[in-house]
Amino acid sequence: MILVPPGKFALSKNLVDKILSLERMELPNVADIVDDGNPNPSEADKALRRCVLDLDRDNRRHQDKLAACQAIIRRVRHGKGYAVVDNRLDFRVAVCRAEGVFLLPCHIADLIPVGFDLVSN
Repeated sequence: MILVPPGKFALSKNLVDKILSLERMELPNVADIVDDGNPNPSEADKALRRCVLDLDRDNRRHQDKLAACQAIIRRVRHGKGYAVVDNRLDFRVAVCRAEGVFLLPCHIADLIPVGFDLVSN
């Protein structure tokens, strides 16, 4: 049995292994979309480029957060393979991603409640 202090939650060995195996995912073809060689893009093309750049920036930020979570999990991982981490949104998102749950920005609000307790088998 694992005693989990308030404000933290436990990740099983299986879940830790899944989170640590996640690789950085970059958006494909961003450079091709942004620089299509058109010297006079239409307003729609300009809007598309801005949107793609915003998505790419947000994706990179999320990937950086995941990498930071992975580093913390590596550091606090116990000899038996489990980890006890802070009950923070970054870790909850990492758990969802490891379990194959696809999250849209509108779903993130559902992960915020303080009562998030998860121990995976």
